[in-house]
Amino acid sequence: MTKHRFKVGDRASLAATASLKMATSVVITGLYPADHENLPLRYRVKAPSESHERMATEDQLKPG
Repeated sequence: MTKHRFKVGDRASLAATASLKMATSVVITGLYPADHENLPLRYRVKAPSESHERMATEDQLKPG
């Protein structure tokens, strides 16, 4: 079973996406269970400047 690289409370940088125009600093607020070996692990994340949480895959996050 694959292990999450980040823990709840860790800070990370979320890469820019179509809905997020530039990379932003986020805090990991939750971990989703691993659905399948071939899919990236998923996290709940929140940027301090936003009032909502997002879902991000591990390949969209960098330590920091």
